[in-house]
Amino acid sequence: MNQSNQASFTAFIGLDQSDKKINVSLQQPCGADKIERTIIQGGVEALHRWVAALCARFSAKQVAICLEQPAAGLIHALMGYDFIVLFPINPVTLARYREAFTVSRAKDDPTDADLLCQLVALHRGQLKAWQPEDVCTRKLRHLSQARRNSVNLRTRLSNQLKALLKTYFPQALELCGEDLTAPMACALLQKWPSLQQLKNARKQTLRRFYYAQNARRGDVIEKRLALIQKSVPLSNDPALIESSIITVQALILGLRAVHSAIARFDREIARTFNEHPDAPLFAALPGSGTCYSARLLAAFGSRRELFQSAEAMLNFSGIAPRA
Repeated sequence: MNQSNQASFTAFIGLDQSDKKINVSLQQPCGADKIERTIIQGGVEALHRWVAALCARFSAKQVAICLEQPAAGLIHALMGYDFIVLFPINPVTLARYREAFTVSRAKDDPTDADLLCQLVALHRGQLKAWQPEDVCTRKLRHLSQARRNSVNLRTRLSNQLKALLKTYFPQALELCGEDLTAPMACALLQKWPSLQQLKNARKQTLRRFYYAQNARRGDVIEKRLALIQKSVPLSNDPALIESSIITVQALILGLRAVHSAIARFDREIARTFNEHPDAPLFAALPGSGTCYSARLLAAFGSRRELFQSAEAMLNFSGIAPRA
């Protein structure tokens, strides 16, 4: 992607993406206030056909495209074209610009595409043209975000599991330990997803199970065995119990899959972070482990000359947007 003289743009374009289409607003420097509006429909192929037509129309001369962050799919689709200069903006910036010119303040895709077009045409001097990070930094950013999404998914699955156990098998919350996402909890509920199944198990079988899960404190094991022996079901309704067993085992499978994914992300993040030339800088920060250091590196990026102050970084991230 080229980031040469911004004054040489042959067109200013606003793109606003929804689930099934992309609204396009285009204005030429000589076109005064005239805006051409089109819609891109048809997926990836249609997007690249539109880019090819744009390149032919303006003889591969520079065009400025403004779009909302994160728009990761659009940015990565367009970053390979040398004649396109991208101006991703924070959604807060567009929201405030919309509020200044729209009485109702309602969000509308065609209107937002117009506003994005106006922003880059009239205020490009205050916007930063996007330049891609190096491959290692981009990979670290994607890995860190994917890991965070997986952790959030694990939390949601754990909360669903806890809520369900409270309805038919509340004793499991004590028998499984404090963390329902732990391997021991998953293994116990996969093998004995109801109180009755657990009560039918032999004590020696349960002892061997806890030992195999590295829970080897004799007093804790005996306390759990006593709890199993004296426990009574919250409900004996087979309709509730049988459906809950299926759901619990499905949630356990999901938790195990997420555990595996997080472990894989951790290994790949550590490897990628260690390969990054800026790794020693972020690893030296007090109290930062590999995952947190990697997230910080990904957030700041390798092009830190773009942020001349802490305020510039806060403005870019949307934590402290400009008025």
